[in-house]
Amino acid sequence: MKNLSPLSTLMLFVLLCAPSLALAKPDVVISMKAEKETVVIEDDKEVIKIVPATEITPGETIIYTLTYTNSGDEAATNVVVDNPVPQGTIYLPNTVTTAGAEATFSIDGGKTFKQPALLTYRVKKTDGTTDERAATPEDYTHIRWNITTIAPAQSGELSYRAKVK
Repeated sequence: MKNLSPLSTLMLFVLLCAPSLALAKPDVVISMKAEKETVVIEDDKEVIKIVPATEITPGETIIYTLTYTNSGDEAATNVVVDNPVPQGTIYLPNTVTTAGAEATFSIDGGKTFKQPALLTYRVKKTDGTTDERAATPEDYTHIRWNITTIAPAQSGELSYRAKVK
């Protein structure tokens, strides 16, 4: 075999590695499930089980769980997961889980996101002036999680609970 010059060796290395470098990327997949707690009798004892929320009635609490997985071969950074609070439900305060992510909320259909203490809205009074009011969980329309890094093959769960109106 003929000896290659240093430049030829470098070019050959780049050509051989370029396809694999081009394929190296994060690939984050997110799935969601809706479940609820139900009481069943096992061995003459009441046991709370988590079951799929295939049928719901007003007043029930639904547990929404989003599972994320980075099936790519490179870390995913600054991943944003937006999730609307489903129509006909009310977010239950302090039920969001973050798994190391930062959670913020929206009251304007997902246009802006803030921490709960900073969520306010203006109400026009009958005298024409406006009043600023603090938003309540009933006002939340979306939840956003910001995940700093998801390593290759890493998975995690984010969740919250909402009550059916």
